[in-house]
Amino acid sequence: MRFVFWGLAALVALALWVRATPAGPDLRAAFAATEARPDGYSLNDWVTVGGSRTDLTVLAKTVGARLGIHTRPVSSRGAGWRKVTLTQTVGSVATRVVAERVPSGSTYVVVDRAASGGFAGLAESRALVARVLSFYGPVHAAVTLEGTLSRPFTPREATVLVDRVFRRMAARRESGVTGRRLVSVAGYVPGWPGSLSLEGRPVNFQCAAVAGARPGTTEVLIGSPVITVTY
Repeated sequence: MRFVFWGLAALVALALWVRATPAGPDLRAAFAATEARPDGYSLNDWVTVGGSRTDLTVLAKTVGARLGIHTRPVSSRGAGWRKVTLTQTVGSVATRVVAERVPSGSTYVVVDRAASGGFAGLAESRALVARVLSFYGPVHAAVTLEGTLSRPFTPREATVLVDRVFRRMAARRESGVTGRRLVSVAGYVPGWPGSLSLEGRPVNFQCAAVAGARPGTTEVLIGSPVITVTY
């Protein structure tokens, strides 16, 4: 399982998507078009918390408790920033809560949840995290689905796969990259709530096919509004 790789500053800079709801985009239809084996999912939700005097440890522990996390908080700080982190793994699901205050004085709470072994519990996890964070304000949410194809990666086949997914979702291509080991395309699905701006164009959907870590395999990732794990 993989936690998201973006730092808080990057997430805030891209914060143009709207409040998450349990009825948000269901990426499983898009994933089904890849014909890949489901490997797991990653959630990355965050919210701005009012009040520069908010106690970060209390905030992190409160959010953690509402998610069933009661581990010891870990505090770290740097030039003008401080954060408190709680992490817990139960079975195949790892959850991380971060309460952070940045140099501007703004305070944020981020919840990352990564699960392996398929998509079981995806809808319930999205609903739970959104419900807990919505207590503090509008929730900015991202979800990534991951899977594996048991065939070697080639740019040609990867392009065919990504094109098939975009047709299935009636998505408009907005930006993409093709290389020897990956094909990644970001686009826009009309009717889906929210989007972010990528190079001045609205994006709320991304699909990537990447040469797998194991020889003879291809990794498939689908995300909304974008993929937020390393690949």
